Amino acid sequence: MNNVIATNRFGLGALPGEIETASADPAKHVLAQLTPISFQSSDSSHSIASTLQRFRKDASEESKKKAQKFRQATYRRLSAETLNNAISTTQPFMWRILDFFSNHFSVTAQGPYLTALSPTLEREAIAPHLLGKFSDMLLSVYRHPVMLTYLNNERSFGPNSRLGKKGKGLNENLAREILELHTMGATSGYTQSDVIALANGISGWGIQSPEKTDCDLFFFRKAGHEPGKQELLGHAFPQLGEQQGKTMLSYIASLPETAKFVSNKLVRHVVSNTPTTALLQHVEQAWIKTDGDLKAVYVALITHPHAWQNTFEKFKTPREFFISACRGLGLSSVKESFAIRSLKEMGQPPFKAGSPAGFEDSEDFWNSGFGLMARANWVSNLHVNDQIEIQVLAEKLLGTTLSENTRQLVARAESRERAFALLFMSPEFMRR
Repeated sequence: MNNVIATNRFGLGALPGEIETASADPAKHVLAQLTPISFQSSDSSHSIASTLQRFRKDASEESKKKAQKFRQATYRRLSAETLNNAISTTQPFMWRILDFFSNHFSVTAQGPYLTALSPTLEREAIAPHLLGKFSDMLLSVYRHPVMLTYLNNERSFGPNSRLGKKGKGLNENLAREILELHTMGATSGYTQSDVIALANGISGWGIQSPEKTDCDLFFFRKAGHEPGKQELLGHAFPQLGEQQGKTMLSYIASLPETAKFVSNKLVRHVVSNTPTTALLQHVEQAWIKTDGDLKAVYVALITHPHAWQNTFEKFKTPREFFISACRGLGLSSVKESFAIRSLKEMGQPPFKAGSPAGFEDSEDFWNSGFGLMARANWVSNLHVNDQIEIQVLAEKLLGTTLSENTRQLVARAESRERAFALLFMSPEFMRR
């Protein structure tokens, strides 16, 4: 049973043969995956942004059409590359964690720049810090051009700054989402005054013109930063300039409210929407003791017995369903158009949550008549290798969790296509 949990709950669905590999020591199988991940693509945000900037300067209809094609092509390519990395990886736990934090810091691919740039946030600001301190990930995310643009901080200027006095106002969007969604949580007790204080602290945090730099696009506009000290959560921050915002973010990252909110959300994503109090507290304490050392947090989660409960309570999202089915079939990659179209049809296109809160992570949202029909239609249209023996595959993917009912349904199916549909739509495969 634990080998199935290792590959499906902590992983992204078993590759053929992976359940056998995990059998010797399931926890060790997961712990061995705690090493840095890398992407196949070498694209960076500033190279993409530079191209978009050149298109923007040329207002001709031809240039506009080229820019639109470039944005859509970049979005599809980068999104598909991430999916293919997850499908083929031997570190599925790390790619699960990347998905978690990418959704935690959700951005939506919309408008001229974010359509192309949104997929770069996870690979440039999140992935490099998956095994480091949460505070470092925070700073990296909030200095990234995607987050600054998505939540309008590149146009946020303190009311008493030089730019603010010229009528350019303060924007609270990023500060509000930092406190509500990314760190402390909506019920942690912060006030509107705290939102304004944090917004002032990060005012002037913006983006450099791509044509003026070959490296980091982050740019601090001193003329737009609110002068003076800020009072956040009863704590004074007298630091000057950009350092004020950095210190405020570091302080928020260190709070026990942040440790509780983010670690609990992580546990609920991996294990269950209703985990035991003992498990929640164990992971939370690991966060507090290590000051947000994410690797230590993962180890605490993986090694706690309550994370290995033998009931499968998490209903796969469309993204998880798609990846696990592709992994189960032994695919090393899928075509770009197939990947994006599949997730769109099942209701979870990459970077299209439409809200800073990201996609839902609950069965109530995804286990619907429409959702199940979309998955069934997708499975029925699969072209599966004729050499794959369906009954053997069922054993390899589900191990001892394969029920006798599903085994018989698959064996008695009137067609090969029907047999695959019954396997992938079975309760055992749909849950982790």
